[in-house]
Amino acid sequence: MTIHDVAAAAGVSIKTVSRVIRDEPKASEATRQAVREAIRRLGYVPHAVASALSSSVTPVVGLLSIGFSEPSMRRAGYEYRMCLQVGAFNACQAAGFGLSLVLQHGHRRIAFIRGNAGWRDSEHRYAGYVDAMTAAGLPLDPALVAQGLFSFDAGRQCAQHLLALPRPPTAIIASSDDIAAGAIAVARERGLDLPADLSVTGYDDTDMARKLWPALTTVHQPVEQMAEEATRRLLALMRPSRHGAATGPAQLELRSELVLRASLTAPGKARR
Repeated sequence: MTIHDVAAAAGVSIKTVSRVIRDEPKASEATRQAVREAIRRLGYVPHAVASALSSSVTPVVGLLSIGFSEPSMRRAGYEYRMCLQVGAFNACQAAGFGLSLVLQHGHRRIAFIRGNAGWRDSEHRYAGYVDAMTAAGLPLDPALVAQGLFSFDAGRQCAQHLLALPRPPTAIIASSDDIAAGAIAVARERGLDLPADLSVTGYDDTDMARKLWPALTTVHQPVEQMAEEATRRLLALMRPSRHGAATGPAQLELRSELVLRASLTAPGKARR
């Protein structure tokens, strides 16, 4: 869906849709409601980069978070800072802004554990890691990328290798929550203080993610909605007379959300 589709559905101009999305004046409340309803009905998600090109306001807010170097202070205030991050993220997301965590001692050695080789979701998640590292100006060290599987045991095996490096990572991005759970288990066995010594993130936001210690920062994807949409379209193709003809774009993109929990923070001590 594009802004042109939203404008047509709401019966307004593209410029008016843009004003409503940016919460600018010069639009009546009735017009705003019509545009918002069209956005909701069509599942339209504004493109942050395109919005930035047409606006003088950078669509990113920075949240400054201190990283304690004193051992006794590393755990102090974790829950409070996580609440700050979640609140700021929710507000930014509702306004179409991104949230960047500005850490006093940022991670530079960030490892990545890949999922099953050749699987599209595994390749896409690794591509996101590469893009983020490049955008941050950080070097891509092949030694910090481990080929795994979408399983707990693979997460353990890869984490054992990564944490045994002469210069181990200060953060591990796992391609799934199961992989992340394996990495956390190995870190605990090695006596590491999480997240001060090692931050870990996952993907999927399974129920297990909130039960781990520390609770896992992960990416939530609407799995139930994904399956429902895919099945509905399949049924429409199989029996159009009963379920109606398949409608909508050939590819539908649903929103994923970052779920901030206690497994992510600035590195608590320097690594040489």
